[in-house]
Amino acid sequence: MLKQFIALSIILIAPIYGQTSPVPIEEVPNWVLTKKIEIPTGIPIKDINNGIYYLDLDNQIKVEKDKKTVFYSRHAELVVNQKGLSEVS
Repeated sequence: MLKQFIALSIILIAPIYGQTSPVPIEEVPNWVLTKKIEIPTGIPIKDINNGIYYLDLDNQIKVEKDKKTVFYSRHAELVVNQKGLSEVS
């Protein structure tokens, strides 16, 4: 049992180390309008796609005075079963 736990732990932790995100992750800029993401108590089965329930997709664009555009994007998803776990890993 302990060997299985250790093996599972290594499998779950391994992807975290040695990989970098292709998109830089930074603090949320002060111009972004944020909202709290709440996990629903009941999820309609028709809204689950490949084992994932999408909680939020937020894209915001700021156009500065010099016409430079700055983009902010955030998405939140909830894995609801084994298929979803396979999809996000």
